[in-house]
Amino acid sequence: MSNFILLENIEKEVVLRHIKETLDVMSYPTFITFSSIARLAIVGFLRGRGDVEDSNLEVVAVDVFRQLSEYASVRPTYKWFDDWSWKMVKSSKERRVRTG
Repeated sequence: MSNFILLENIEKEVVLRHIKETLDVMSYPTFITFSSIARLAIVGFLRGRGDVEDSNLEVVAVDVFRQLSEYASVRPTYKWFDDWSWKMVKSSKERRVRTG
């Protein structure tokens, strides 16, 4: 079992659609909601594939998030994912500045 996997475009689209469908039923999603939904969707997808050990799940999930971000950043259909990702990054940086 591998520490890293490269998703096919169709797999990226499936995960992105799942995240979007879940966000769409939320009345007032926040970047924290987005982060949680994205993580759960990615981890669920990886567990469903069955080719990632639980001990490596978080590392692989971070890499998959990066793949989704790169994919979304060049496709207008997934601009919403790119926008949420930037909100999450911006908020994380602001928290580090306040605490650091």
